Amino acid sequence: MMRVLFMKEIREALASRRFWVILALCLVLIPLGVEVSFKDYQTRLQNYREAVRIYQEETTQIQDILYKEGAKAFSPPSPLGFLSRGLELVLPNIAETPSRRTDPPVGMRLGNNQGRDNLYEFFYGPLDLIFIVGVVMSFLAIILTYGAIAGEKEQGTLRQILSSPVPRAKIILAKATANGLVLIIPFLLALTLSLTILEIQGGPLTALGGAWTSVGLA
Repeated sequence: MMRVLFMKEIREALASRRFWVILALCLVLIPLGVEVSFKDYQTRLQNYREAVRIYQEETTQIQDILYKEGAKAFSPPSPLGFLSRGLELVLPNIAETPSRRTDPPVGMRLGNNQGRDNLYEFFYGPLDLIFIVGVVMSFLAIILTYGAIAGEKEQGTLRQILSSPVPRAKIILAKATANGLVLIIPFLLALTLSLTILEIQGGPLTALGGAWTSVGLA
């Protein structure tokens, strides 16, 4: 009976207008969000390389480090930062020690120049794939499962289901599992489309070695 309920929920979800609306939203929002995050990642990577190049040009000799510029270390953006910024907004990406001319001597200083002046990103996080999954997909899950119980009650079919010998917990489990599976379909289609577009543009995952494995496990 649980299998019958499971297949019934899948058929009804796939045939509903809500599923096609969710599919359309995923195919628009996820590729767009990944594309914007990838452009941001490219900008941060370019800024990192430029900062390293300038520092290397200014410190061609050991005397330049000791008495002029001081020592500096730069942290590159995360290789998968175009999917999620993670803690890069708050963790330092520059470590520097001043030259010996400072009086009194100062120890190592840590800094972050990755755009924390953007108040929206500071409070709510960047509009990356993690934000889309955590906020947008949660909202779409509510839309998809809205009629799972209330809809059948209004149609009068819930009473027939409850009259069967199947425990109520299994009925809820069948509905939740079926709707969750249906929600995964547009998400995976949109994510695959996004990564395929990125690979056509520049192949970031292939260039990163085992990044495809990391994304697949995630």
